[in-house]
This record gives sequence, C-alpha cells and structure tokens, in this order.
Amino acid sequence: MNAQTNNSNQTPAIRVFYDKIFLVFLVVSFVIWMAGSFAVHGFWLGDTDASVTSIMRPEEPESGLFQFMLLAHVLMESAFI
Repeated sequence: MNAQTNNSNQTPAIRVFYDKIFLVFLVVSFVIWMAGSFAVHGFWLGDTDASVTSIMRPEEPESGLFQFMLLAHVLMESAFI
C-alpha cells in the first residue's frame, strides 16, 4: 500500500475546486446562521431580553464589538463544515 495520504493523489485543479466549494458553503452557512440568530434574538427573545435589562448588558457599548461577534460566527461555521 502507498504510504502517501489521499490528498497527495489529487490534482491542483481538484484542490482549487474543493477550496471554492468550502468558501461557498462557508458563505451559505454564515447567512443561514446569522438569519437564525437574528430570528431567535430579534423576534422570539426580543421581548424577554427587553424585560430583563437588569441582567443584560447595555446595547451601546456592545455595538462596538460586533465585528468580533461576526468573527466568532465565521469560526463556528467553519468548524461545522
């Protein structure tokens, strides 16, 4: 048996194709994940979150950290692909 891994048998064109497929799945999963998060926290839990302001952080300071939330979503999605 050959000691090389299966990836070494792939041509560069196939690897580029797989990279493109990965990026497409990453973008699609990002859109679905963000839409689901918006639905859960914006619609279903919106009234509950507004009623428990004593245990929730204020929205103004947190809006400056939104780019880190987007990065966290991308990392979570790439772990599932």
